[in-house]
Amino acid sequence: MGYTKQLYGSFYQNSNSANCVSGGTFGISGADTNLTWSDNKINLPGGHKYFLETNWINTNFDAVTNRATAQFYNETAGEYIGCQGMAQPFTSTNWESADPYCYAYFAPTEDSEVSIKWVGASGSPQQSAVYTKIYVRSIPDNMPGYQWCALNMSGDQTGSPIAIDSKIAFEKVAGTLDVSSNEITLVAGNTYLLRCKFGRQMTTANDYGDISWYREDTGAYIGTQSLQRGLNSATQVPCTGEAFAVITPDSNINVSARLKDGDPVTKVLADRSYAWVEKIDRLGTKDKKWSITGLQTNQDNPNSGDRVNLIDEGGNISFNDTTHIATLPGGRLYYMRANAHMSTNNDTDFNTMGLYNETTSSFLSGPVRAFLIPVTFTTANSCSCNTNATWITPPTDSYEMSWKLWTEKSCFRLWATVCNKMFIMSLD
Repeated sequence: MGYTKQLYGSFYQNSNSANCVSGGTFGISGADTNLTWSDNKINLPGGHKYFLETNWINTNFDAVTNRATAQFYNETAGEYIGCQGMAQPFTSTNWESADPYCYAYFAPTEDSEVSIKWVGASGSPQQSAVYTKIYVRSIPDNMPGYQWCALNMSGDQTGSPIAIDSKIAFEKVAGTLDVSSNEITLVAGNTYLLRCKFGRQMTTANDYGDISWYREDTGAYIGTQSLQRGLNSATQVPCTGEAFAVITPDSNINVSARLKDGDPVTKVLADRSYAWVEKIDRLGTKDKKWSITGLQTNQDNPNSGDRVNLIDEGGNISFNDTTHIATLPGGRLYYMRANAHMSTNNDTDFNTMGLYNETTSSFLSGPVRAFLIPVTFTTANSCSCNTNATWITPPTDSYEMSWKLWTEKSCFRLWATVCNKMFIMSLD
């Protein structure tokens, strides 16, 4: 079948879902899509390959020891697909949960319905509509020059403990890129987006650890790191932010995802680990638009409405390092995401961040906020990395976009080099 158009969908919840239970289904409505949906199920035409992802947050647990996990579900075949996400309370049961998100690669041969179900839920948590969003897009697998791969783990990775700098045992699910010995080969002269998340078990509660992408040729870590902490439990640790990187190698290189640093890890969980790599700089004969920006120095004491002081780190989308604003050429469909990491002045306040349309002076519509809360019980410690993402289709004229604090209660620092980066990519 010839590639004809990008199929995409950005879905959200109209209202909070109370008392989430195992086997229950996310409520789904459409926000920006050329797909159809009904009865909380997304209709995906057969014969295409899709990448699916979701961000979601649970609140109002009965106890800090409660948990909730969710996963994409193939309603047509009656089976789960991709990896799980997990939420857990932090220092209280109300508005204090991690940022769980799920990935899935899906290639149905027939028209299929997909939903998101609770694999497990304890403590009758409420799912927050404000912080829940689902993204689906077809991938242009048969366009000339497009390269990609989806990766998961065939089983849990264990150790006593697993050594720092160890490779995550990712294996190829599907795709055109070569994968061998848990390493992905990237071809010289192309630009790639690398993403991964994983779940782990630690030695003791409140231990922490990081994962990042790693260049095998130079022995250097690249991109953001995914910060994790074993809150209230050493065996149920959420992934509080994904590790992602953008790289244009000048020679063929291998990359892997590795345990970067932190406390001892006893197990990496296969059911909550996934990776996705794709070429982003060209689609057939058409140049794609993309941008990667990051915080170069710590930004102290930001207030609500302040822009993150991002600096251009690469790409062909115009970005102003003084105003920290990106200019998106009109008439194209864009995917935007941002990972955040901050510290607070106390251990109970939360902060939110959002992608901001400078042209219309408004945060992007729909629930695209990042929710950040403290991950330890001590004052002035790290907040969880959270992700916000959205589609945007500018009209004929261009849009100016930035990333801002939406609600600030007690943020005293946005950390450079850790997670504070924004990524933009055209999809057509």
